[in-house]
Amino acid sequence: MEIKFTHTGAIPFNEFPEDQKFIVIRNNELRPMFIRKDTDGIRVVGDYLAISRKEEFMAWEPVSFTLPSSALVTRRLWLTRANLSDSRGWGFRLYEKIQREIRVWIKDPQFNHDFFY
Repeated sequence: MEIKFTHTGAIPFNEFPEDQKFIVIRNNELRPMFIRKDTDGIRVVGDYLAISRKEEFMAWEPVSFTLPSSALVTRRLWLTRANLSDSRGWGFRLYEKIQREIRVWIKDPQFNHDFFY
């Protein structure tokens, strides 16, 4: 699985459907997190914390993860392990089956160069 950050700045709220999920890195935290578009704003996934529609992010990307299986199925994932010193070693858990961990690495050369080096 590849995670590629291709956007910076504010998320164009009106260009995405309700319940769209994003992985973001906030400018003031440098911590990856999942957010979702709600009817009236943006919220942190799994929390009631609201985020301004106009907030600018260091990096953001709409996400829809597909895992290989007999029929491709879109899964909701929780970011559980972020390696802020390297593009390898990022861990996610399946929302529906929290005991299953998926290890991934970020394969975006420009983002890796800008963020990790």
